Amino acid sequence: KNKNHVLLQGESGTGKKRMARGIHQASPRVAGPMISLCCGDMAAELLEQELFGVMCAPDISRPGRLELASGGTLFLDEIEKLPKKTAAALAAALREGKAHRLGEMVVRPIDVRIIADCDGDLKRLTERGLFDRSLYDIVSRSVIRMPALRNRREDIPLLAEQIICELAEQHRMERKRLLPETLTLLEEYD
Repeated sequence: KNKNHVLLQGESGTGKKRMARGIHQASPRVAGPMISLCCGDMAAELLEQELFGVMCAPDISRPGRLELASGGTLFLDEIEKLPKKTAAALAAALREGKAHRLGEMVVRPIDVRIIADCDGDLKRLTERGLFDRSLYDIVSRSVIRMPALRNRREDIPLLAEQIICELAEQHRMERKRLLPETLTLLEEYD
């Protein structure tokens, strides 16, 4: 419930995205948007345009996700794949509380909380010079390490039940139940 930016670290499949949604929903920013951007899905130039926005023509520009998330949360999935140049520009925008779209000189205020996730050890990547230190210093004030599911097998029945409940509600279906032998199989799977 604090105002810190948050870094979620853990293996793929540990529930970092679900945790990010929970943090946003429990925060004072819940009335604002939660906007997501996967840093590993696109080329560096396109990623920068998606993050900051871009001027398309002299009279036409579109906002980036940083601007769209203002008043709420920007979830950066796979932040370790953010190019260093883009990461440094993001750090500067967060420090100053303002940003501009690519190709424009108009500076716009931003008020956003970053929740980032990383499959690896972002501190180690930063120490090796593979990630921008200024952005690491900003997002690493609150770090939550997500243990692998194989280390918390007792959570599997609860998580499975919750996911089945959400899917049933989403698809307007009757809620299904997992058989005890199915739960045992899930708990024993590495």
